[in-house]
Amino acid sequence: ILENVSYNNKNNFIIIGLGINVSSSPQVKGYETTFIKKFIDIDNKIILLECFFLNFFNLFNNIKNLKNRLFLDFKNSLMYLNKKINIQIDNDKKITGIFKDINDEGALVLHTEDNIINIYSGNILI
Repeated sequence: ILENVSYNNKNNFIIIGLGINVSSSPQVKGYETTFIKKFIDIDNKIILLECFFLNFFNLFNNIKNLKNRLFLDFKNSLMYLNKKINIQIDNDKKITGIFKDINDEGALVLHTEDNIINIYSGNILI
């Protein structure tokens, strides 16, 4: 279950619901299921829940850090960064400028003679 709750067109929080099979699991045709007690002995469900949340948030924070590191590595490997390039936007439209960056949304940041523009789709002409 996933529910996105927003007020005034702003995302305030997300509600996530999930089920954890502790003692047994349902039999679903064509879909393998399992349960925790098959792998480890659990006597206290509160301790299980605490361990789950500690691991979940630790992994979540590491994924955010990994994403940032991967994005930085990607940006550092860009071939035409700080060079003059030509980009074909449509079949008949070409833009020339200096390739300055990739923004957080993944757009190519191009400094033209007149402007700074974000390009979300196009081909760099070689």
